Amino acid sequence: MSSSIRLSPPGKFRDGVFERADIVSTLSPEPSVYGSWDPTNKNGSTVLSGGDLIATGGPGGSPAMFHGMPILGSDYKYVWETYINGITRPAGLFTGIDLFDSGNGTNEFPGGSVGSHQEGLSTFGNTNVHHNGANFITDFPTMVATDTVMFAFDSATRQIWIGKNESWYGGGDPGAGTGEAVILPVGSYVVAGSMENGSEMTLNVGESAFDTQACTDLLSQDFRKVGTY
Repeated sequence: MSSSIRLSPPGKFRDGVFERADIVSTLSPEPSVYGSWDPTNKNGSTVLSGGDLIATGGPGGSPAMFHGMPILGSDYKYVWETYINGITRPAGLFTGIDLFDSGNGTNEFPGGSVGSHQEGLSTFGNTNVHHNGANFITDFPTMVATDTVMFAFDSATRQIWIGKNESWYGGGDPGAGTGEAVILPVGSYVVAGSMENGSEMTLNVGESAFDTQACTDLLSQDFRKVGTY
């Protein structure tokens, strides 16, 4: 359950009397431990730094999988961002969500055709979004360095929303629970990505302020930061 905090704004004067207007704002609780990329659940070529929040593609020309922690469970709604620090080419960077035990091979990515990655989803560096082993969205905005990719996930309904730089794809509205990109199959999911040599992304689970107001606003709409509660 979300906690309620009563805030007292300045109010206003009326007929020489100051009237205080109280507002109730519902804010998400803070995790006891914030999420990050998981150093025990990644391909050996992926390099983690910055408190395991920065992932850098290691040697080799093929995208290599890496996963986050913890599992996005307990019927909560979650919001997070990935900031694209650098990208060698659009076809070599994927960011999204995946089954926690789907493996960490090369030439693998969330939503791809290999194994249980099909259950997940990832935005491709170009205009594609992968799910169920196919490009099920082909008009997502191309990702470039300095872009912020946005994700919202309802673990109870398994709806997932994706967006970039303040705009949710397809006019989706996570706060209203409408316009999701897809409903994922039943499973235990974590944030995830895959990159080739030279690309780099930073995971923002909300421990630092979100880059986008769109993600920040969801924290007052029953969505939580990624972490352990």
